[in-house]
Amino acid sequence: MSKDSNIWFPLYADSFLSHTLHLNNTSLGCYIKLLTVCFLQKDCHLQVRNLHKICGYSKGIKWQTMWNNDLKDFFIYSEDKTKVTNKRLLEEFNKINDMKSRRQASSKIANEVRWGKTPKQPIRPSIRIGKESDPHIELESERIKEINNKEKERLRFNSSMLNNGMS
Repeated sequence: MSKDSNIWFPLYADSFLSHTLHLNNTSLGCYIKLLTVCFLQKDCHLQVRNLHKICGYSKGIKWQTMWNNDLKDFFIYSEDKTKVTNKRLLEEFNKINDMKSRRQASSKIANEVRWGKTPKQPIRPSIRIGKESDPHIELESERIKEINNKEKERLRFNSSMLNNGMS
């Protein structure tokens, strides 16, 4: 299995059971197979022409009946009708890939800082007043925070006075 492929996806038991209680065991097994194979694809889509093969059927009446009666409603077709995917599975797939890419970017930055490839820079730039070597930088930033808090308090007081006075 390649490093880039997804190896897990969340299965919400309550949602899964409520949507699949009407399926017989054969259809349920096919549905689970289709979901897992779909999730392992790079784009989380399955070719329509291969669905019966994934479930172990020939493209005959049995497969067509099961697909049309039981499984078709769980999947959405692509615009050209050659691929299918499951809406909920695609959402989870995109969430996991987004989380994975954010973690990779964060890890890359941490490694660059750790191994000295880039100069250390604060993740959140602080307010700098004066020179970098100024010993009172912390005191100045605390004073600025205090001023900002007083201003917020004053605005809250004024808005509450306006709201109470208009009642």
